[in-house]
Amino acid sequence: MEHNYKKIKVIKNLVKPKYFKPISEYISGTYFPWFLNKGINSSEGKDEKHFQFTHTFIKNGGIVNTSEKHMTVIEPILSALDVNEVLRCKLNLTTRTAEPITHGLHIDGVEGSTYTAVFYLNTNNGATVFENNKKYQSVANQAVVFDPTLKHSGISCTDEKVRLVLNINYK
Repeated sequence: MEHNYKKIKVIKNLVKPKYFKPISEYISGTYFPWFLNKGINSSEGKDEKHFQFTHTFIKNGGIVNTSEKHMTVIEPILSALDVNEVLRCKLNLTTRTAEPITHGLHIDGVEGSTYTAVFYLNTNNGATVFENNKKYQSVANQAVVFDPTLKHSGISCTDEKVRLVLNINYK
């Protein structure tokens, strides 16, 4: 299957700074709930050598693992992306590694989604890389929007304590 990598769109400063700062501070704060995932997606299935923390807002179009307060935090992001319907919305928190680790090419596999957006909540030397080797650095308040059938992978950071990414599959 031929993929069009020219349709990858980078949106810098997606959310107005007056909204982005409180979102970032709340999500990276002491009281935001995170859930342990004992593996990170890879082309061979779960990568049991590595782990991440996640917070799923929406799965299969319905709200899960989250309160109304948490949902209001991400509304400015969804609004800026002009989302019609969210099929999945999940935060990923990966911890710093000694060397950059590419966690494996995958597609998000959310049936019916028209777009995948990766929204960075902090700046670090981690990245998102696609099957064609094109890399997009993790830059706070930047989104990378692409066709959900494009294989991509997260790359861990080595310069900050954590890499925070909001992954959204939507129409």
